[in-house]
Amino acid sequence: MSDERLVYEGNGFVYRGALPSCDAVLFASYGRNSSASCAMYQSALEAAASGYDGVNIAENSGNRSVLKGYEDGGGRLYVVTALSMDEYERRFPDILRRIMLTGGGLIAPSLTSGNRDKAYEIALSFSSMLMVSSSAGFLPQIVSRAIDSGLDVYMLRASLADKAMRRLFREGCPSVQSFSSIFQYPDAIAYEDNEDGCYNFLSKGYSIVRADETD
Repeated sequence: MSDERLVYEGNGFVYRGALPSCDAVLFASYGRNSSASCAMYQSALEAAASGYDGVNIAENSGNRSVLKGYEDGGGRLYVVTALSMDEYERRFPDILRRIMLTGGGLIAPSLTSGNRDKAYEIALSFSSMLMVSSSAGFLPQIVSRAIDSGLDVYMLRASLADKAMRRLFREGCPSVQSFSSIFQYPDAIAYEDNEDGCYNFLSKGYSIVRADETD
């Protein structure tokens, strides 16, 4: 068992605590929307109670609703910060302590320098699905990267008040009430529309594209 006081070196990253399983749920939430925050808390709570590790990308401290959901659900949360390990520890010691108490860990691009692109890459490598809510300028990047990495993408219905999320919805991204609603859907796969750079989401169960063409 790792010592949470030590910083370990991984493959292109550093971490404190432990590392998640490779089928974790990635929670990405941007902006401030109280309804979406409540839905994100419920989703994190359900995922934790169902035994799924959680991964949260943190531009700053990370999503407090996701952390609270994993605390209350008794699950392990792993925060991937775009900051350096040193800066996160200095700025958010109380949040770091709570993360460690879930049995999870903090993962950073390096000990002394931050890197948002690298943080995205790290978070996606540990995840099998993405749950996104609300938006800011980083929404297109995380969604497109998740698709390219083969993750199933879902958006929380409570974030439809956001313009960018409505566009994602119109393109066919599965909209769910919370994490447990995912299991009512077939797995989703997305195909890029080369004309305008948008993504079209189709059900694998109903797609006319043969399976061997989507591998």
